[in-house]
Amino acid sequence: MTVWKAEKTKVVNLNRYNIIEKKGSDGIIIRHFIGNDIDRYGARVSTAIQEYDEETKSGITASGTKYCLHGEPGLDLDAIYLLEQGTGKSASYFTFKW
Repeated sequence: MTVWKAEKTKVVNLNRYNIIEKKGSDGIIIRHFIGNDIDRYGARVSTAIQEYDEETKSGITASGTKYCLHGEPGLDLDAIYLLEQGTGKSASYFTFKW
């Protein structure tokens, strides 16, 4: 029998990043990282942010992934497209932190 063990903490490095906010059905604000994955050269939208340290520009999401933000915040058009396709909502539905 083959046993697969999930990686405990995966690290994603983003540039052209932003943090989006949306209001959940219960009225609670949910935040996600979006941006360009530097190591995998593609757009990325995270699961909900659980912890964020503005000083180190890093955070942990609901999936346990650590996100590290590099450079200045911005908007990655591919990440916005991914966000819109994944949620069925226009980018104008979300609040962008920067």
